[in-house]
Amino acid sequence: QAPASQGSIPASLLLLPLYSMSLQKSPVIRGGTDTRIDERAYFQQLLSNMDIEESKVFVYPRMFSIHDMSADAGLPQDNVDDECPTAGAQQVRLPSILNLSYERLSSNGIFLLENGHDLFMWVGRSVNPAIISALFGVPTLEGVDMAAVGITAESSDFSSRVDAVITALRSDRARYMQLHFIREGDGYAEAYFA
Repeated sequence: QAPASQGSIPASLLLLPLYSMSLQKSPVIRGGTDTRIDERAYFQQLLSNMDIEESKVFVYPRMFSIHDMSADAGLPQDNVDDECPTAGAQQVRLPSILNLSYERLSSNGIFLLENGHDLFMWVGRSVNPAIISALFGVPTLEGVDMAAVGITAESSDFSSRVDAVITALRSDRARYMQLHFIREGDGYAEAYFA
């Protein structure tokens, strides 16, 4: 708490350091050669045409914990409150939102990242095989081409709820968000989470 002589920070500036650091990792102004110039120009144009809600998620993406989501996550909610985030026209309950940090990723977890433009599902190497089988319809992701992976929504209650979360997130955006699957240790693709 700041001393009375210094005054208090306006609420609108409290998250400025967080958003500034996040923007530095964004393809809009990120340095280096990993973003081509045409991609950078595309994202700059995209960001300049976003409304406030879309730009907040683009600058500071939301990360959801999928592997341990509650029993009502992925289901429509009748009573909506601020404590339980929802998405879509049916007010589908979202999984818990985690602070965006690489340290939050664990080898036995599955995490969904939404940036308003794309969805990324990060799958740890030590995820329970029953969850892998229910979600993707294969016993293991070892040796599987991640570009060919998809969610089998009809195979279980868990996978249908995950699919409902993804569908609800997509319906809240003006653009269709492509879902990319990233396996732990997949190098360049995993760098997005670093």
